[in-house]
Amino acid sequence: MRFRRTFGVVAGALVALAGMPLGAAPAQAASNLCKDASYVQVGSYKIIYGGRHRGSIEVFYSSRTQKNCAVAVGVGDFYGKRNYKGVGIRVSGAKGNGWAELDQAMYKYYAGPVFVKAPGKCIDVYGVMATATRTVKSKHCG
Repeated sequence: MRFRRTFGVVAGALVALAGMPLGAAPAQAASNLCKDASYVQVGSYKIIYGGRHRGSIEVFYSSRTQKNCAVAVGVGDFYGKRNYKGVGIRVSGAKGNGWAELDQAMYKYYAGPVFVKAPGKCIDVYGVMATATRTVKSKHCG
């Protein structure tokens, strides 16, 4: 599991977010968090609690690296406000209950990125925004 981020990833994310036009969706910058331009978005899953959209799990894939990448991005009141955010990713059906990569802590904008290499297999992703959680299983099979 990974609970720390490197300065380069955080700095790159801040540059990506700062360069966005006012009102642009945070998910637009999320692909930049996956480290290179070869990642394309393959899915987006809302995290809902109390009937309100709290955040989204953004999933990307790179045919060059053969890795999936996931980022949990806050929306509305959860974007730009420090609260508990998390994201996890794993190969579907992997032995054990843990996530291959997990990033969760008190963040202002997003949790992640987290990566898994799963050629020929499906993945599971998990996202959390404060008390709102979502798990999506057996998606993006390749």
